[in-house]
Amino acid sequence: MRKPLFDAVSELEWAQQQRTAVTERCRAIQERLATRRARTLETTRQENVRIATGLAGEGVQSFQSTVNSQLARLERRLAEAEVESARKDEILALLGHELRNPLTAINIGSAALERLGLPPAAARVVGTIRQSVALQARMIESLLHWSRVQRDGWSARERLDVHEVVRVTVETCVRPTTVGLSTLFDAARADVLADSVGLHQMFWNLLGNAVAAVGGDGNIVVHSVNKRPNYVTVDVRDTGVGLAADEIARIFEPFRQGARARGSLGLGLAICKKVVEDHGGRISASSGGPGRGATFRVELPSAA
Repeated sequence: MRKPLFDAVSELEWAQQQRTAVTERCRAIQERLATRRARTLETTRQENVRIATGLAGEGVQSFQSTVNSQLARLERRLAEAEVESARKDEILALLGHELRNPLTAINIGSAALERLGLPPAAARVVGTIRQSVALQARMIESLLHWSRVQRDGWSARERLDVHEVVRVTVETCVRPTTVGLSTLFDAARADVLADSVGLHQMFWNLLGNAVAAVGGDGNIVVHSVNKRPNYVTVDVRDTGVGLAADEIARIFEPFRQGARARGSLGLGLAICKKVVEDHGGRISASSGGPGRGATFRVELPSAA
C-alpha cells in the first residue's frame, strides 16, 4: 500500500497546537507590554514625587534640567514600546501566513477523500476534519485581519447610510433558523463619514458575537436612534448568556475568550473598538448579568 501524502488527523492536530501557541504568544506579548507601561508610569510617579519634594530647594534652571531629563527618558521608553508593538504585529502576520499552508493541504486532501465514496463512519471523520479546518482558517484570517488593522487602521472616508450597512450585514449574517434577528431604525439622521469595509466589519463582528451569545435559540435586535446631538447610536441587543461586571470591564481587550468568543481568538470585539475609535466614536457594553443578555452600543458622529 502506498503511503498517503499526508496524515490529515495529524496535520489538523498540529494546526490546533500552532493556534494555541499563537494565542499564548500574543498574550505573553501583551502582558510584557502592560508590565512595561506600568513600570514607566511608576517611574514617572516617583520622579514627580522627587521633583515636588526637592523643588523648594532647587533653582528654576535645575528644575528645568530635571524635567527635560525625565521627558527624554519617557520618550526613549515610548519608542521602545512602539518597536515592541510593531514586532508583535510582524510576529502575528508571520505566524498567520505560516499556519495557512498546512491547513490548505488538509483542506484539499479531505475534499479529495470526500469524493472517494467512503464508508459512513470514515465520511463522518472527514466531515469533522473539514469543519475543524474551516474553523482554524477563520481564526487565522481573524489574526491576519487584526494585524492589518493595528498597522493601517481605517482611513478611507465616504458618506454611508448606517441603516443600509446594517441591512446588508443582517442579510448575510449566518445563524440558526431558531435565532430571531430584527431591526428597528428610529434614527432620523443615519448618514456617517466612514470606511465602508471597516463599518461592515464592525457590524458583522457585533452580530456574530450576538449569535454566539444566544446559542441555538434566542433573539437579537439592532436598534438605531439619535440619542445625542450630531451622533448616530446603534444598539445590538441579544437575549444570550449575558456578561458579568468583570467581563464588561475587559470585553474589548484583544484575545479575550469567553462564552461569547468560543471557537475564536477573541479579536472580534477588539476590532470593533478599533473601527469605532478610528471614526471618532465610542463603543460600550452593558448587561443585567450572566444569563440576562447584553447590549453593545455604538455611537458614531453624524455626517454634516
